Amino acid sequence: TRFKCDWSSDVCSSDLSDMLRRMTLLMQISSGEQLTVERFDVTELFCNVMQRLTPQFADCRATVIPPAAAPQFVFADSFLIEDVLQNYLTNAFHHVTAGGIISGTVTPTANGTVHIAVLNTGNPIHEEELPKIWEKFYRTDRARTREAGGTGIGLSLVRAIADTLHGDCGAENVPGGIAFWFDIPDEM
Repeated sequence: TRFKCDWSSDVCSSDLSDMLRRMTLLMQISSGEQLTVERFDVTELFCNVMQRLTPQFADCRATVIPPAAAPQFVFADSFLIEDVLQNYLTNAFHHVTAGGIISGTVTPTANGTVHIAVLNTGNPIHEEELPKIWEKFYRTDRARTREAGGTGIGLSLVRAIADTLHGDCGAENVPGGIAFWFDIPDEM
């Protein structure tokens, strides 16, 4: 089936503009475009993104647990980190079990990074697919339609952001769900 779209639909135009924005951002990162690196509280940013997405979480009746309110400062491009958080949280929304939990954590590590994680209850990703989810346009559930969410660009963008910021990212199956994480240096 081909992707069909009612061009007058706000949902469709929103999805298309988001996909174009992500593709443009991926191209800018790949071309080495200048970043705006600043010191900011990533916990506050995380909570703000969660707050903005609250209406989506209400749709699936998920319990949302924000990170502890302790400030954690990092040096990074806040726009890029916001994109990582939005991607992880939106993915969690699409894959959380009905009535499940979406939680966030922000913790400093011993090696000079801040570890950000988003966990959602739900089905795990097959272990052999975990390395592939970071590839452009890769989707774990080929039967899933575009209307159900996702373009297959988001996690490849997260990987590019991690590489650009000299950080790291990953995903791991945990008891009852899956956790996506991102490590950011806490100083320049």
